[in-house]
Amino acid sequence: MTEQRERVDMRQAVNIAFEAIQQLYPNSTLEDLLLEEVYLGAMNKGEWEVTLGFARPYSTERPGTLSNVLPQAKPRAYKRFFIDAESGKLKGMLDGRIEAD
Repeated sequence: MTEQRERVDMRQAVNIAFEAIQQLYPNSTLEDLLLEEVYLGAMNKGEWEVTLGFARPYSTERPGTLSNVLPQAKPRAYKRFFIDAESGKLKGMLDGRIEAD
């Protein structure tokens, strides 16, 4: 009889990514930290790919008439996490986000 291992589900993969980003940036307040994308294996079927986004702590706002009146969105940064779908171990992190064609 073979032992059936429980695979890491999507919710678990997302939780692992959120824990990892907090551990990797312990002295940073990641403003507006949000889940952006999650899917199982676009590049590798055995990995969850989880993209988290957050507002950059600095702003590239330019002073001017409209910027004083209209709220300016801070630019966002994205981090992609690769999590083994069997073990739940974090395998890597990349800066940025895959752009759709």
